Amino acid sequence: MFRRMKIGVKLALSFGALLFIFAAVGGLSWVNMNSVRTEADALAEQYVPESNMAGDVLDSIKDMVFEIRSFGDTYDKKYDDAGRTFEANAKKYLEVAAEHAAKHPRLVRLREDVPKVEARLKEFADMIARTEEAVASIHDIRAASDKAARQFMDNAAAYLKSQIKVMEESVDQRLETKNLRDRLVKINLINSIIDEGNAVRLDNFKGQATRDTELIESGIKRFDKITAMIKEIRAATVLQANLDQLDNIQKAADDYRADMEGLISRWRGLEELGAKRDVAGNNVADIALEVQQAATEATIRIANDTVDSLGTTIISIVSAILVAVVIGLVVAFVMTRSITRPLRRVQELAARARDGDFTFD
Repeated sequence: MFRRMKIGVKLALSFGALLFIFAAVGGLSWVNMNSVRTEADALAEQYVPESNMAGDVLDSIKDMVFEIRSFGDTYDKKYDDAGRTFEANAKKYLEVAAEHAAKHPRLVRLREDVPKVEARLKEFADMIARTEEAVASIHDIRAASDKAARQFMDNAAAYLKSQIKVMEESVDQRLETKNLRDRLVKINLINSIIDEGNAVRLDNFKGQATRDTELIESGIKRFDKITAMIKEIRAATVLQANLDQLDNIQKAADDYRADMEGLISRWRGLEELGAKRDVAGNNVADIALEVQQAATEATIRIANDTVDSLGTTIISIVSAILVAVVIGLVVAFVMTRSITRPLRRVQELAARARDGDFTFD
């Protein structure tokens, strides 16, 4: 059938076959390149921004945890303010991430994990509020402790001053030696009370400065000795004014002791809260890290898939071109033979006719 076709038809079929091959190659290339473009768009518009958002959330959370830990250790409000700023940043980045996940259905992991991070962040924010309350209460009890210490020392000093005055009057009046000796005993006792009060204050200050509760507890134990000496002075005191002074000294000592005990209690409470806060901080940082790692892994996966698709497309194009060349050569060879064989036959018959042979096979 092919032999009986006209040359024009044969040429048309041959070139049509080649055009079909190249059209198929072009179509395949378009399909593959369109897939590459789709993945590249997803990478640029979805996965890279997702990774950046997750990184912003993680960085803000880490900074928040660090600043609040510093606040819990130093009670310096600048760290609390910085921690609250980073908390607000983390919330803002989470809102942006939630909007991004809602906009792009393929970001399933981000859409699932954002609420988890928000829940852990809220838990940590509650810890921040409790830390602020605990630090404020420590500031309050420190102020109360300082006030009680001043009252104790002022009342003790006032009692000492009154006893010295009476002692001087007794000397001027040349009273009996027994009266002077009793007065001297009171003066020595109140001086000992003042010395113990100074020792308590020193233990309290050093204990707070070095975060050593044992030093503060050591100071608290000195109040038992102070109370015993006040009782001893009271037993030898007659004047109501002096008894009132001793009452004020004892009350200030009791208040100072209660404040020191309260400071230790609140201090330990803050330490326990700090341990829980660190756990909560690690939890929210861990899940934020998981989100960031998942986003990074997705970005890398899409990038690798895009590169693989591009490589496959190039290989497909090159392979199709090679196939087209081979088929083209085959078609050219067949076409050439289908054209040249009849021509050679005509040439042969013409030669025979020239020689007078008009027979045909």
